[in-house]
Amino acid sequence: MAACSSPDTSKPKSAEATPAAAPDPSPMATVEVDPNTPVEVQGSRMYLNPDDAIISKIIARDHIWEPRETMLFRAAIGPGDVVIDVGANIGYYTLLAARTVGDAGHVFAFEPDPEAFAILERNVKLNGYENVTLVPKALGATDGTLQLYLHRTNRGDHRIYDPSGKRESVDIQMIRLDDFLVDHAGPVDFIKIDTQGAECKILAGAAATLRAHAETAIVMEFSPKFLAEIGDDAATCLGELSALGYSFEDILEWEQRIAPSTPAALLAAYPASKKAFTNLFLPARQPRHDRTAAIAKARQPS
Repeated sequence: MAACSSPDTSKPKSAEATPAAAPDPSPMATVEVDPNTPVEVQGSRMYLNPDDAIISKIIARDHIWEPRETMLFRAAIGPGDVVIDVGANIGYYTLLAARTVGDAGHVFAFEPDPEAFAILERNVKLNGYENVTLVPKALGATDGTLQLYLHRTNRGDHRIYDPSGKRESVDIQMIRLDDFLVDHAGPVDFIKIDTQGAECKILAGAAATLRAHAETAIVMEFSPKFLAEIGDDAATCLGELSALGYSFEDILEWEQRIAPSTPAALLAAYPASKKAFTNLFLPARQPRHDRTAAIAKARQPS
């Protein structure tokens, strides 16, 4: 789960808070997080991480994270869906999905960081969600053991490579999504991936799933710089997704809108030479017509 700014909703923090008009860049230093007091977040209750300087503090302050993506996420999934949350962190999108898909649906949440996984598990139990399978592993293109390099203060910026050469690390297990889903047959309606540059390796390990399920929509973090640092090429990754029939929309969180885009435009807007990133929406190639109006509304500026 990448850390980016989120708006400050000045209205009362309700369970169904709507996106604010513009991000609030105010510092998080004065925001306090009590690890033993859950907060109301989009209809669920959630324990936060007091050692996280970004995501947990923004959620504590705003009771929402990534408002535009949240709006889209809620619009794109529905009762009975199967949702896969890759890089679940402490469970913001996992809880949102579990509440939305209901008892007829299911959520598979992958989080390899032991600290985040413990809070994720606590949050799922707190809400009594029995439609969630928690997996304390990373997803990737291969199976194996690797290192997860930990960011000391931004707990949403752990990576499977060390950008500074100074990070502490923990051993984690990595598996392929295609292999995991062999034992969980059925459609996959939505995949959310936020893994600090590992997105394309994860998609490579899900290639059979994506080919088999035209109903699968994707939201993924996109940073050509992060991808390059892990050994992947952003243009190649986008090309492979295009070849599968996916189109691309840029979730412009700072502008509170979602805009259609192309691989060329994305590569120009987010060059690998800069620490620039966004989140992309890849609509299902075989869309659910009952979701069309809600997704269209989520695209519009607020």
